[in-house]
Formats: sequence, structure tokens, C-alpha cells
Amino acid sequence: MLCWPRTGENDPCREVVKVLSERIAAQTGYDSISGYLEFCATDIGMCIEEAVSRGAGRVVVVTTMTTRGGEHSETEIREIVEAAQKRHPGVEILYAWPFDTDRVARFFADEIERFSA
Repeated sequence: MLCWPRTGENDPCREVVKVLSERIAAQTGYDSISGYLEFCATDIGMCIEEAVSRGAGRVVVVTTMTTRGGEHSETEIREIVEAAQKRHPGVEILYAWPFDTDRVARFFADEIERFSA
């Protein structure tokens, strides 16, 4: 199941994540590798390994899960990052989490305003 043939038709989530990753790269100027937590390749650990193999001195892992309280964002991703850091002590591997609640609220408030206009 991990490597099933994914397309925009059978997996619209993949397409959204791919576009988001491309836009993050365009806005930051950093390389961006999109990955997934479970059930699909490329998983987060594989993405970290790819970044390291490309020669990254710093890898920043970010999730689309914006709020606290979920096991995926709170625990599972952090454990993947910590394990990767142990394998690559010469590379700074950061998990950009948790997101600032006020900034997340501002994002949602902006979207409410956009849809209310």
C-alpha cells in the first residue's frame, strides 16, 4: 500500500500537498520535499534522508496539522525527527512545532474575512 500508484484523480490529498510544497519553496527559496506520515510514500523519514543525501546542513520538518492535541503532530513526527537526528548528528534537524496559536488564529481569521467579503 505504501507505494501504490498515486495520481491527482485517485489521491487529491497528494496533489494538494505537492502544490503546497512547491509554493512553500517558491516563497522561502528553500528546497521543499513533500512527505506523508503513514500509508503513503514518501514518508517523513525518507524525506529527511533525501534532504541529508542532497547535502542539507539543516532540515526543517513542518506539518500541515496546525493545532495541538493530536498524537501525529505531538508525538509521532517528533519521534521520527529525533531518530533522524541521532542517525545524522552533523545535520541540524528541526521540527517546526508547535505553531504559535495566535499566528494560526490570524490565518483562520484572515480566511474567515476572505470568505465573508
